[in-house]
Amino acid sequence: MDSVQEAVQRISNSLSRLSAHLEEHLVTYARLYAASLLIFVLVYQLLMPIVKGDTDMWYHLNGGRYFWETGVVPITPFFSFIDQDREWINYFWGFQALIYKIHQWFGYQGLVITRALLVVSMLFFVVRFLVEDVKHYRNLILFLILTSAFVIFLESRGFQLRPHLVSYLMISVFLFILELRPKWIPVLPLLTAIWVNIHGVEWVVGGLICGAYFIEHIATKDNRSHFMENRPKLFPYWLLLCGAATLINPHNIAILASSFKTPELTTQFINELMPLNTEILHTLTLNDFILLPTEGLTIISFIALFATLKLALMRSLRISHLVLLIGGAYLLTRGTRLAWEWSLLILPMVSAWSRTFKWKVDIPGRGHLALSVILAISIVPFTSFGSKIDLSRTYPFDDSGLPTGITQFLSDYGAKGNIIIPPSDAGHIQWMLYPDVLIHSDMEYPPFNEIDFIEVSTAFNSKESLSRTLQAYKIDFIAAPNYHTPFAEIIKATPEYTPVFIGDEYILYANRQFQTEMVDEYTIEIINPYNLTDNSIDNNKAIEALSSIADRHPGIFRTHHALARLLLIEKRYKEALSVTSTMIKRFPDNPNSHFFHGNALENTERCSEAIKHYEHAKKDADETSSRYINKHIGSCHYVLQDFTAAYGYLNEAMRPFNSNEPIENLYQLAFTGLIMGETMQARAVIYSILKKAPDDKANIRRQAEDLLRKIDEGRFEVGLLDWLGQLSD
Repeated sequence: MDSVQEAVQRISNSLSRLSAHLEEHLVTYARLYAASLLIFVLVYQLLMPIVKGDTDMWYHLNGGRYFWETGVVPITPFFSFIDQDREWINYFWGFQALIYKIHQWFGYQGLVITRALLVVSMLFFVVRFLVEDVKHYRNLILFLILTSAFVIFLESRGFQLRPHLVSYLMISVFLFILELRPKWIPVLPLLTAIWVNIHGVEWVVGGLICGAYFIEHIATKDNRSHFMENRPKLFPYWLLLCGAATLINPHNIAILASSFKTPELTTQFINELMPLNTEILHTLTLNDFILLPTEGLTIISFIALFATLKLALMRSLRISHLVLLIGGAYLLTRGTRLAWEWSLLILPMVSAWSRTFKWKVDIPGRGHLALSVILAISIVPFTSFGSKIDLSRTYPFDDSGLPTGITQFLSDYGAKGNIIIPPSDAGHIQWMLYPDVLIHSDMEYPPFNEIDFIEVSTAFNSKESLSRTLQAYKIDFIAAPNYHTPFAEIIKATPEYTPVFIGDEYILYANRQFQTEMVDEYTIEIINPYNLTDNSIDNNKAIEALSSIADRHPGIFRTHHALARLLLIEKRYKEALSVTSTMIKRFPDNPNSHFFHGNALENTERCSEAIKHYEHAKKDADETSSRYINKHIGSCHYVLQDFTAAYGYLNEAMRPFNSNEPIENLYQLAFTGLIMGETMQARAVIYSILKKAPDDKANIRRQAEDLLRKIDEGRFEVGLLDWLGQLSD
C-alpha cells in the first residue's frame, strides 16, 4: 500500500514540475505547438492530390491559357457556343493567369504546392493572432481551443485550388497588419491591387476591413488608447489609398459592380451560395478526439457570441471590431461559402476578448487539471487531420469523378463541334477540349445565368426540353451521367443521337447527321449503357460486346468491371482471370479489381491466392463490403480445411438468421462452429438451413440433416478425419 502511495506521489510531483516548467515557458511552448501544427497541416496538404470537388479550377486554367495565348483578359464566354458576345467582369483573371503558368511549368505537383502554401500562409497569420494572447494557463487553454477550431474549419475549404484561398490569405494579412503591425500599413495598397486582380469580387470584404479601421481612427478622439499608440500619422490616408488601389484593374471602376452581378436565383442551385444551416451554429459532438469542420464553426460561433457580450458589458468593444462583427454577420446571411470570411473577420474581437479571460474559481490542484486539459485539447487537430489522410488516391492528380474518359475519347478521335454536359463538370471539358469542342455553360455565374442553367438541366430531365434545346443549337454531342437512368427514355425521342462511348462517369451520345463517321464506327449496340449487366440481355452476347469495348477503350474501369461480373456469372473462370488480371494492372487502387480476381481464383480452386486478393480488397472497403468479403475468405479457409480461421471469418461476417444469407455459407458456419465447440449456435444454424433450403439445394439439406442427427446422437465429438470425411461428402 505504501509503495502505491509513493508511486502516486512521485507522479504527482512530476506533474507539478512539468506544470511549473510549462507555465514558466508558456509562450515558447505555445509557439512550438503552433509551428508543429502548421508543419503538420503543410505535410497533410502536400500529401493530398488535386481532386474533383467541382471543376472550377479547370475553367480557371482554361481562362489563363486564353490570356497567355491572346494577351487579352477573357471577358466573354469564348469557350461556349450559346452566346460568345456576352461581356462580363472577369474579377479573377489574375488567378487564372497565375495558376496556368504554374501548371505549365510544374504540372499538377505545382498546383498542389501552390494550394498548400496559400492555406498554410493564411493559417500562419491566424495562429499568429492567437499566440499573441498567451500569458497564463487560462489563455493557453483558450488558445488551444481557438486554434483547433479555426485551423480545422478554415482548412476545410483548402482542398480545392480556387481564388477564395487568396482572399482568405489577404483577409488574415490585412487584419494582422492593422491590429498587430500598424507600421506596416504602407504595404496594404500594394496588396489591395494584387487582391483585386486575383479575386476582385471580394473588394467588399477588403473595403469592410479598411472602412472599419478608418472609422475607428477618425471616431477615436483619445489618441492615447493602446491600439492607437503604434499607428503612423498617415494611418487613415493609407487606408484611403487602399480604396484607390481597388481601381487598378482591367475593369477600373466597373469592378465595384462585380459583387452585385451574381444572379439572385443561383442560390437555388449552387450549394455554397445557399443559406447557412443555422443548426450548425449550435450543434457540437466530439468522437475519438476528431473535430469536424462544422463543429469547429460551432465552437467559433459560441465563443464569438460570448466574446461580444462580455466585451460589451466591459465597455471594451472596439469600434473596428464592432463594424467587422456586423459586416461579417451580414455576409453570413448571404450564403454558406461566406462563413469562412465571417470567421476571419471576427478574429480580432475574439483575440481581444481572450486577453481578458480569467478563471472564476480557484480549483485545488488546478495545475494538474489544466495540464490534463491542455494535453487532451492539443491532440485534437492532429487526430482530426490524421483521420482524413488518404494515401490510396493517385498523386499528384486524382481524376476520379471527372469526365476524363469522354475527353480522352473525343481528343483521340480529333472530334470537333459542341457538347451539352451538366455545368458542374463542364469546366473540365472546356479545359481539355477547347477550342475544338465548345460547351453550353459551366458554373461561372456570370457570365451565365439561371436561364442558362434551366435550359441545360431540363434538357436532361424532359423530352420536350431536350428536343427544343437540340433544335435551337444543333448539338454534336450529349454527355449524360451514367447514374441518370431516366435519360435512357428521354433520349429515345431523338433517335438521331446514338451512344458511342461509355465512360466511368458519363455516356456520350453523338448526332448521326453531324458525326456520321464516328457513329458508324463506334455505335454501342446490344448492351444497356446505363446497366452493363442488364439481365434482360443475353449474358454471352453482352460479354462479346463488352470485350470489344474494353479492348477499344482500355482505360475505362466500368466496362472491365461489368465484363468480369458476367464472366463469373457464366462460370467462364479462365476468361475471367484474364480480365481481372488486366484490371489489377490498369486499376490497381480499385478494390473491386482484387475482389473479382480473388473470386475468379476461388472458383478455380486456388484459394490460397484468392485469400491474398480478398484481403487486399478489404483495405478500402466499408463495413458492409468487408462482411461480404469475409464470407469469401471464410469459404476459402473452409476449402483449405483451416476450420479455425474459417469459423472466425464466417462468424464475424454472417447474420445466420437473415433470410439473405447463402445456404452454402450457413452450412460452412454450422460445420466449423461444431469443430470450435459452438454446438448451440451450430444447431440453430442447421435448423435455419432446414427451414429455408430451396429444392435445388437438396444435397446441402441432406448434409445438414445428417449433421443434426449426429449432434442429437452425441456423435459430433469425433476425430478431425471423420469431419473431413463429412466435408468430402
